[in-house]
Amino acid sequence: MTPIFFVSIIQQTYTDSLTLKGPFASLDHAKSELTDDVQRGWDGDETRYVFHELYNSVLREVGYVLFKDECVCDEGDIREEQWYYLDVV
Repeated sequence: MTPIFFVSIIQQTYTDSLTLKGPFASLDHAKSELTDDVQRGWDGDETRYVFHELYNSVLREVGYVLFKDECVCDEGDIREEQWYYLDVV
């Protein structure tokens, strides 16, 4: 069975929002569609892209890209990435 990937996008603002994107055929495809070339969160608010892998009926979080709120951080510290599993397809 081939893994598929989904991305949950959480925006923290006056009213928090959650959006689910996918499925994607690979982690690289999900990253290129959603976070490559992105410089800031939605509306400048804290926005977290959480990447999930579904494989053999098991869903696991494989990493995230976080864009911090522009009002509470320095300009150079807006983007943060963390990847848990580097063996994904």
